[in-house]
Amino acid sequence: MASPAQTDVRYQPPDLKIKTRQADMNVDMTHVYEDWGALRPSSFRKEIENRAEKAYVQGVTDEVRNGRRIRDIHKESGNVYGQIAFQTYMRGANREVVLDALPKQPAKIDIRIHPPEINFEMKTVVIGLPKGN
Repeated sequence: MASPAQTDVRYQPPDLKIKTRQADMNVDMTHVYEDWGALRPSSFRKEIENRAEKAYVQGVTDEVRNGRRIRDIHKESGNVYGQIAFQTYMRGANREVVLDALPKQPAKIDIRIHPPEINFEMKTVVIGLPKGN
């Protein structure tokens, strides 16, 4: 049997490989935007176009009505110009203010966490006599 001085013992640690992936997170804010009255860009553009068209039609209608009132000034009593100015002011002064602090429905949040992939590649332990013995 060989003496301990002549024995060849080598140890190699295993290879450790750890692979991690980022967590996947998706947030669906559709219900929150609907509660707040916010629209998608395409819907917002259409809404703005509709409001502008309504405002234009209402403005033309008001101008025609005011012109007819001025034309028929002898049929109305009082200051027609003052009444028209007052009614125009009151139409512009009516504003609705709505304060929303919290949405009625929360955002839908989907979080997926992936466990790490851990792989060990074991190496053999070599115990034996040196080469040639």
